[in-house]
Amino acid sequence: MRAGEYIFDQVKKGNLDSAAGKALLEEIIPDDIAIVGISCEYSNVKDTYEFYQAVKHGMRGFKEFPENRIPYIPKDHDYLQKGADHLKTTPEEFLQRLCREKGAYLEDIDTFDPEFFGISPEEAKYIDPTHRLVMKHSYLALEDAGIRLDAVKDSKTAIYIGKDKSITANYRSEIEEDSNYVNSGCWEGILASRLNYIYNMSGGSFVIDTACSSSLVAAHLAVKTLRDKEIDTAIVGGIALGLFPRQGSVLDQYSNVETSRSFLKVFDAESEGTIFGEGVGIVILKRLKNAIADNDNIYSVIRGSMINSDGKSNGLTAPNPHAQKDLLLDTYERSSISPETVEYIDAHGTGTKLGDPIEVRGLTDAYRQHADRKGFCALTSLKENIGHTVGAAGVGGLIKMSLALRNQEIFPNQTFESPNEYIKFVDSPFYIPTKVRKWEKGKYPRRGGISSFGFSGTNAHIVLEEYERQQEAYQPEEPYPFVFTAESHDQLIAVLNKFVRQASRLERFSLHNISYTLVHKRNHFKIGIGFEAATFDEFISKLRTAARVLAGGQPADGIFQGELREITADMRKLMQHRLKTGYDQYLTSELIQLYLDGYSQALELYPYRGGITLSLPTYEFKREVLWANVRKHNIYTNSGPSLPVASTLIRKQTLKTGRSDVYSVQLSPDDWFVDDHRIGGQRTFSGTTYTQLAAELAVLYFGTPAFQLEKLYFKNLIQLEDTHREFQIQVGKPSSGQLEVEVFSYENQDMNNYVTHASFTIKAAEPGMETAEAAEISTMFEQQLQTANFGSEENSFFKGRWDFAKQNFRLARPSGSEILLSLTLHEHYAGDLNAFHLHPSLLDGILGAMVYERAQARGKSYLPLSYGKFIYTGKPFTSRIYSRTELLYDTAGDHEVISGNVTVYNEAGERIAYLDKYVMKAFANAYFKPHLHEVGWSPSAFRLPETAAAAAGKSVLVIGNGQALELAAAEQQEGVELLDYSGITAFKPDSKYDIVIYAPWYEADVPDSGSIEEEMLHYFHFAKQVPSLVKRGGTVVFLADNGFALKADSALNPLNYSLLSSGRVPGLENTGFKTQMLNMKVFDLGTILAIAGQEQLNGLKLLYEGNRLYEEALTEVVKLPEDSGLQLGEGDCVIVTGGYGGIGLEYIDVLLERQPGLHIAVLGRRDAWSVLQAQTSLTEQESDRLNRMNQVLGKGADVTFHSCDLADEEQVKQVIGALAGTETISGVVHLAGLPEEGMLFTKSEQEFLAVASPKVTGTLLLRKYLAGQPLKFFIASSSMTTIAGSAGQFSYTFANAFLEGFRDEATTTVQWPGWKETGMALQFGDLAAADGQLLMKSLPSAAGREYIRLSLDKRFGKVIAGEFNKAKTAEYLGGYIRLPEQYAGTAAPAPAADAAAEEAAGIQIKEYSALKITGTESQDEVEQFITVVFASVLDRNEIDVNKSFTDLGGDSLKAFGIYGPVAEQFKIDIEVADVFIYPTITQLSQYVRDLLEEANG
Repeated sequence: MRAGEYIFDQVKKGNLDSAAGKALLEEIIPDDIAIVGISCEYSNVKDTYEFYQAVKHGMRGFKEFPENRIPYIPKDHDYLQKGADHLKTTPEEFLQRLCREKGAYLEDIDTFDPEFFGISPEEAKYIDPTHRLVMKHSYLALEDAGIRLDAVKDSKTAIYIGKDKSITANYRSEIEEDSNYVNSGCWEGILASRLNYIYNMSGGSFVIDTACSSSLVAAHLAVKTLRDKEIDTAIVGGIALGLFPRQGSVLDQYSNVETSRSFLKVFDAESEGTIFGEGVGIVILKRLKNAIADNDNIYSVIRGSMINSDGKSNGLTAPNPHAQKDLLLDTYERSSISPETVEYIDAHGTGTKLGDPIEVRGLTDAYRQHADRKGFCALTSLKENIGHTVGAAGVGGLIKMSLALRNQEIFPNQTFESPNEYIKFVDSPFYIPTKVRKWEKGKYPRRGGISSFGFSGTNAHIVLEEYERQQEAYQPEEPYPFVFTAESHDQLIAVLNKFVRQASRLERFSLHNISYTLVHKRNHFKIGIGFEAATFDEFISKLRTAARVLAGGQPADGIFQGELREITADMRKLMQHRLKTGYDQYLTSELIQLYLDGYSQALELYPYRGGITLSLPTYEFKREVLWANVRKHNIYTNSGPSLPVASTLIRKQTLKTGRSDVYSVQLSPDDWFVDDHRIGGQRTFSGTTYTQLAAELAVLYFGTPAFQLEKLYFKNLIQLEDTHREFQIQVGKPSSGQLEVEVFSYENQDMNNYVTHASFTIKAAEPGMETAEAAEISTMFEQQLQTANFGSEENSFFKGRWDFAKQNFRLARPSGSEILLSLTLHEHYAGDLNAFHLHPSLLDGILGAMVYERAQARGKSYLPLSYGKFIYTGKPFTSRIYSRTELLYDTAGDHEVISGNVTVYNEAGERIAYLDKYVMKAFANAYFKPHLHEVGWSPSAFRLPETAAAAAGKSVLVIGNGQALELAAAEQQEGVELLDYSGITAFKPDSKYDIVIYAPWYEADVPDSGSIEEEMLHYFHFAKQVPSLVKRGGTVVFLADNGFALKADSALNPLNYSLLSSGRVPGLENTGFKTQMLNMKVFDLGTILAIAGQEQLNGLKLLYEGNRLYEEALTEVVKLPEDSGLQLGEGDCVIVTGGYGGIGLEYIDVLLERQPGLHIAVLGRRDAWSVLQAQTSLTEQESDRLNRMNQVLGKGADVTFHSCDLADEEQVKQVIGALAGTETISGVVHLAGLPEEGMLFTKSEQEFLAVASPKVTGTLLLRKYLAGQPLKFFIASSSMTTIAGSAGQFSYTFANAFLEGFRDEATTTVQWPGWKETGMALQFGDLAAADGQLLMKSLPSAAGREYIRLSLDKRFGKVIAGEFNKAKTAEYLGGYIRLPEQYAGTAAPAPAADAAAEEAAGIQIKEYSALKITGTESQDEVEQFITVVFASVLDRNEIDVNKSFTDLGGDSLKAFGIYGPVAEQFKIDIEVADVFIYPTITQLSQYVRDLLEEANG
């Protein structure tokens, strides 16, 4: 290689001409083939850089079917109906269930940039998305290679594309054949040849279909053609794309190839099959000598390739290990390579139970003929990351291995745990890497192999070798020119932003080579921008500045812009002469400007002194949505027990009686009249859509759509998540010409619990309504209307048809109380007019004069509250409509409620509708009804027995501080031992106790910030150790004197409040003992023991005061507390902790809404906004979060981030000191904290403090250093865990309770449920989908912000915000706390201490005789019982007694299912941790025998 590079260097220096240099290269370099360019797109992978991150970090790209692709699925398709019939459901529900199954899907397949490829938008609609993706990534791969279009055009370049044509539901089969473009747009052969046509390439084009091996076979054929010198360049790739979601676990019709799971494991004992997925990958191949001569971007070298066939194997589609072995041997022998030098294989590896072992067997047999070494070759499979992309699978392996070689890394199969039982890795040359590691170089070049085995029986294998590219030479720090171009400003901004996002990757390159690549290896487009930079920091800074210049239109020093223009031949010759003769006279800035103006030679003469072509971020295409009309199959018609109704919204009648009828309406997230209409970001059934309902009812009852509607009241919004929603319409028939209508829906399918959404009266149209005098449109409207100004701020209302700024919204103000409007429906939506009598979005917009006027005048948003009278004449809506609105309020004032009269006309001037007294209300409180609760105390009905004999015969251990021990000792009870709480870790009891009383902070003050963590750790160690202190069936009493109080305003010790609130958790995690949480102001050991002896009180929080026992009670807050009177001044500072967390952003938004002049100081460990801005690859959740941050932070407000660990006193002191030194700190919103997972026995001190300290220590430090500030509020965020507790949530419960324990006038603690669109709870899954199973309904952000406003406006102290799930409240809380009557249910559930038994009740107990048991010849009764428990809990019919609990599929929750029955059966004291200490059936059985022997003496 170095000789080749020397020759190339001599050519560049002019010491050797190009032709002579190429001739020398021909002599010394063999005909190896180089991979010089790469581009790809797979599930959750948009480009090569994201692909590299995915394989390096073991990411999985499995996700739900993209929502924006669902509209392209024909809803009347035969497949949907048959699937629905099989599952006895509807096609809509069947499709919905399919879409929820996770698979490997591409996004944005409906977008394309036709203009870039010289194609009209009309033709592009009919071009199969697979063709469009191949065009896109072929160009990007060429750009990555450093091959410009002028070198491609008219060249001997061939295209080889692998595609499995057997994929069902291809584009042509699911679109209407309504254009002449369909044939050429969807013809399979044109998939490869379209670029030949566009760029006049003469090398040929081929679409190869050998099923799964298609793209690797395509690469092999291209290699042969290049070596035969028939072509100079090959574009090689593969594509896989379907239109339907995978069936996942929805159907049970599976072969042994595909898994029903949402992930796949390869080579693993848990392998169940593959997941077919989507993707596209393209690589550019050239002869190595040509690639070196052309200074291309060389990734790797193809040292050998071969294909063969399975021949006659076990079956037509069965793999053949002998053929696979022969393929590898042939490949290596023909390439003169020993397998021993190939240290990495990316296998075909589909994750099937038998396919993987066959492949490993073939590999092992091939390697054993040349190597005896064991475990030296890494073995992975790309399919674990992106699924089986069939035609695009082989090229994906090529890309993965090329990146491994370039980066000198072995990529992991991260989820591998234990090997497939049919694979013996221990005796093979292979090992499975589970973490990324450096690929160390031995005595041979690094080499890797890629295998691809086709379902067709055609197999392919390719060996790659590293290309030892020349090192980037040191370049002096001097300014270099940087130029970027694209076809539009927006695309150019996107390119610049991509460079900024990938700054961390680009930093390792020299500016010299970045500049060289941009100037010499990139195409020159219409719009350009450039600058000089001498350092990398300057380069990134100017990139950001350039993006701002393009976005804002304001020039900046040192940033040059240009646009290609026509240059005459004479002018071009003159400039070429000037540049050649006087190049040194031009400043670099002048050369940049000349280049941007179209004189490309201005920079091509720049002296680069040997540049290297780099992989830089590539071009950004326009994303124009282009999709043909979806095919209508019309195979099935509606049928069912209900009466069908032929209307747009009302589709069936469910009840018909003499006095009333009931209809149902099924809404889908895809229905434009809800999907386009968003309130608070949620799909919402608009008020104007009720008028369409009214018209449909008028047709049914009056025979005409004309009607008169009266007293329409909007009560509760109908909103949708990503699932269907049904509501009912009850129609009362008091007379022949009048209908009384109520619209309602059931909550959680409970017919006794419903919500009314709207009610109204419909009357038959009065005679003559339709003949009202027509308006003269020209004079009344057109001569006055002007385009309305909507501003540029984003909002969560407008989308699609409701984006009125794109519907030619025009306005005029003839007088102060009159507004004229016009709205034109976009031509894309013209078909709506055939389906709707009253078009919902047109009507909503044309009635919106008041909304627009108030937004302009006051910046407020309004929603409909009621219609006085609405008359629809039956005249048709046209695509353009007009309205005249008479304002019935003083426009100079600020009003919560406004009203007006509106008349609506069509294009012909016919009056369509008249709305008398249209009433609207400010959105902030339009429909919000707060659900607020608090926890108080209620006298217990339980009467304590005499205390004298309470502890008789029982062993008692009191663990406490000096005060508690002194009080206990004073009572001189027999059988009571005392232990100082600080000595818990050193304490080793001789035997366990019946009762343990824990009172570490009795009559103690709150510790200061310096000692609080030590105190917390004492408690943490006790909570971990308590199972070893208390007997099975015993009781642990958590005791305090000032943790609870009868009066809500009483001062508490927040540490004791935390103790009593979290004490239930150790009992939930260890079902062998019970817990009680007791507050007793006057220490009385006899009473404590009497309470401890009462089973009815187990699991409860209790307060004993005045010889009376109290229990917790949940009560509804009916009357809001007094106003806080909060006034925030301009320049005041508010501290928000927790970084840019979801709820924190909402608080920031609400605070700035009140006082835009506030300074918000955000405290957190890391600046999430900056981190996300810099990331090149974002998950969907991260992208949503970044967008929300940009919405809030982009309003020009004074928001600053301060890096601060709230548990670090010095950091808190410095940050608050700096803030307080310059401004007044008026308030704190304390949201810092981390979520928690995992049981106590698995926790370390560091893990406990990581969760607890930000809230506990952080609160003390904030209060300490803000003591001199005039705080107007201190709001803390807690959660519902402090009420019920939860296994695995000890640290989180303790930390949140500490916040609740503070009581003063300025402090409010809000106990939040999960938020649907933001917040910590999102990390644990889709809350909206789980709403029916949660204690509290998840909060939409719009409602959450209302609760935030309440927390600022009212003096709450402590409050639970949000609505309880009535169907689940008794189940979750009934065993712990008294509930209001509406939540109590028919019977309270068993206390949580019996949760393990309750869980076990849902487990199907296996029959011992039916189990297949391996690893032992015989079992005694102990081992038999434990085997049945393992098999039942883990749901296994085959079980190996020597396999560990986790290897068999166990986790910490399932450990309870093992621990509980074993402890109960044998009456022994074991802990849940013992299941992990003795993880196999054999080990746990022996431990149980040892305990039984010990118990029996």
